[in-house]
Amino acid sequence: MFRLPFLSILFIWLAGCSGTTIQPATIDPKTMLGKEQGLVVLEVVNNTHRLSEKHNGWTEVIALRVDPLDAARQDVQQAAEEADETYDPEQVKWKPDVYSLTPAKEGTQTSQLFVGSLPPGDYMISRLFSYDGNSDVTMWISMPVMQASGLFHVSNGTVSNLGTLVFQPLSNIEKTAFWEWRSSDKGFVTRLPEQTDLHNFVFTKYPEYRSTFQPDNNAWNPDALDNLRNQLASLVKQNAYASQAVRLNQSDQRALLGKLGQLKIIDQDNHWNSFSLPTNDQLNAILETDQGLIVGSERGQLFTLMPDRSWFSSHPVPRTEAIVWLGSSPDTHFALTRSDQNYYVYQFTDVQEAWEQVNHFVAPASTGMEEKVSAFIGSDDILHIISHNKHYRYHQSEKSWDSQPSPAIWNVQKLKDGTLTGNKFALMGLQATQVISVDDGISWQKISRSTTGQSNSKAKVSPVAILENGLVVTSGKPYSARLDSTQRFILTSSKADVQKRNSWQSHYPIYPYCQTLIPQLTNANTLFFLCSDGSIVSTPDLGKSWQTEMNIDLNAMLKTYTGLLNSLKQTE
Repeated sequence: MFRLPFLSILFIWLAGCSGTTIQPATIDPKTMLGKEQGLVVLEVVNNTHRLSEKHNGWTEVIALRVDPLDAARQDVQQAAEEADETYDPEQVKWKPDVYSLTPAKEGTQTSQLFVGSLPPGDYMISRLFSYDGNSDVTMWISMPVMQASGLFHVSNGTVSNLGTLVFQPLSNIEKTAFWEWRSSDKGFVTRLPEQTDLHNFVFTKYPEYRSTFQPDNNAWNPDALDNLRNQLASLVKQNAYASQAVRLNQSDQRALLGKLGQLKIIDQDNHWNSFSLPTNDQLNAILETDQGLIVGSERGQLFTLMPDRSWFSSHPVPRTEAIVWLGSSPDTHFALTRSDQNYYVYQFTDVQEAWEQVNHFVAPASTGMEEKVSAFIGSDDILHIISHNKHYRYHQSEKSWDSQPSPAIWNVQKLKDGTLTGNKFALMGLQATQVISVDDGISWQKISRSTTGQSNSKAKVSPVAILENGLVVTSGKPYSARLDSTQRFILTSSKADVQKRNSWQSHYPIYPYCQTLIPQLTNANTLFFLCSDGSIVSTPDLGKSWQTEMNIDLNAMLKTYTGLLNSLKQTE
């Protein structure tokens, strides 16, 4: 049995060791693995929007094989005894086998699934790593894991289901200095205790191993840190990041879809009701049907709210697809799913019956988080799809599609009054501007207001909202503001004048560090904004006063985390 304090010293030493060869754990689809190998699958969730401006997620999970350490210690001990020398196990040095797991491109939206092949043995995850660069510039960030996850084993002919690891930042991750900060207080990684059926994703992606490999859902070795991990897991779920909002199609309530299976529904009186669904995945879509409320998630999961308030889980689409949108016309329901660059359109009338695929679109490649294929139900009550440079309409009775040219509009949302909001991208997606449409996407108007001098591009791509009186709301700088001014204000304009920069009326400043407008949460004249730490604030009077609707208190999380670590040290 490995001692945790010893491993701590060991892996700190390893972190600074150069010259170690990292072996890829990639599964070659052209070569069939034998039973002398094992498969590994791990989900990683970042409880934040993104890791940095250049890093959406992790590009590698680094795993170390640690069971040869026992053999190395025995050899050193035997040599010391034969030489009549003192044996010190803390001085044993060895060269570990290091492996790199890379993320699969299918089945997820913001979560990441790492799948690979490893020789049988005992392993520890050393760190999470993200690389971005080209021939001119290279940037990388990493987060140590080590004892935060513990030890796991890989056996012959098995799929080691490692469940979910969560990275939780404890300070503002948008600050450049975050990844330069060496303190352990900047964030933590923990393992969630709930098991998910990740092995079925592996068998869907690699069906050739379904009959020859068996799932192992108990791959983690129990240790003294399990209680600490469980407490941190509970803390993380209580503060799950949520940025995607949907206005429900029947009750007109508003839903906030979060990571780690967390759902909040807001009624007309602004009362928040919380639900924890039986998944660790990101929730992406929600719809009211005659059979009840349904929620779409990653890995093809669909959850139906039952009369007893429990959630029934099903998989109407393959686990290599994420359900990203749900909608209804008068006669049927529709779904849009995503698998890497592929988007699939389905229709269904009964939640429990098979879904019929009615189209397939391929989006341009991207390393970003933009939704390049968008779906909405138009004022004509039929399904519309905007994909790349085409606008499609589906005629259900004829099971046919028509199309017309369209600008490249991404991240399309339909607001309560039927207005569409989205982002128009140019120069290979490197520049984006806000646009709206009042005619089901036939034409688009640019939101022309000043964002010059701001420290990032959030203001340019943040969607607009519509007030009860029909005015368009966005964030930006007053027309007369200095070019070097960075303070942003709530701006309003009539729909007819959004393309006139001098038509925008400036109101009050936006709440500090809360830059992203969430239009689907708008209730009459109350606006909601997402803050950089994941908190949500609202204003009923265009920024004159503010209320905290959902608090993500990083200081409180840091205090709890530090307290748990101190308690652990006292018990050692």
